[in-house]
Amino acid sequence: MPTPAYDLFRQLNEGEEEKFRQWARRNYKPGQPIITFWHPVVRDECQRMIDAEEAWQSGDYEQEGE
Repeated sequence: MPTPAYDLFRQLNEGEEEKFRQWARRNYKPGQPIITFWHPVVRDECQRMIDAEEAWQSGDYEQEGE
């Protein structure tokens, strides 16, 4: 269910969502602020990048084959 903040942004189809996530991966670097007026999909991808970076640094990540 979309949150009220999400209602301010248009719904994306699968292809658009992937393009927004790719944009985030190309343009966002963990440690930079996440801009609140970016689309929620972009902000979500940025947060995923932060979480992955923190997991990597702490050694708390799953390796393939485990």
